[in-house]
Amino acid sequence: YSVFTFFQYFLKDIIRVANPVEQSSYLIGIIIVAGIPTSIIAGSLSDRHGRKPMVYLSGGLMALASIIFIAVALFPSMAFTYVVGALFGIGYGAYQAVDWALAIDVLPGGEDAAKDMGIWHVAIVLPQILAPAITGLTLNALKSQSLLLGYTVVFILTAIWFVLGTVFVRQIKGAR
Repeated sequence: YSVFTFFQYFLKDIIRVANPVEQSSYLIGIIIVAGIPTSIIAGSLSDRHGRKPMVYLSGGLMALASIIFIAVALFPSMAFTYVVGALFGIGYGAYQAVDWALAIDVLPGGEDAAKDMGIWHVAIVLPQILAPAITGLTLNALKSQSLLLGYTVVFILTAIWFVLGTVFVRQIKGAR
């Protein structure tokens, strides 16, 4: 969510495509399409090998794609952007499937189930609100120096968020 709402501006300002809105729609479509098969595969694999290894793998893949987006910024190419988007989508699809399965595994039942599910939902929605604000502030603070620097910092931050999310999953008790 750090870069999701800014893709069209990244494509306009850094990749310099003619129609950034249209191209960002294609990019998001590629991310989603690439994520569909991996969500099914990762769900099955997590049933056999545990949720956490799939979260580690998918989080690492999304962090890697975020770092590779810096290379896209340095060597602008829409084709390269699509390839990295597909790589991100592979990790994203796997993460989404396994994240839900992990939550179902560890959320307790009984009287606290609704409260715990509400807390988990806030944990899903809050980053969608905070991340674009952090990205916007970062880009605004760095735009006088260089938008390329701004997007580089944003993609590094995005990779850090994925790594931190993966590290925090290690702390979850009651899940394998």
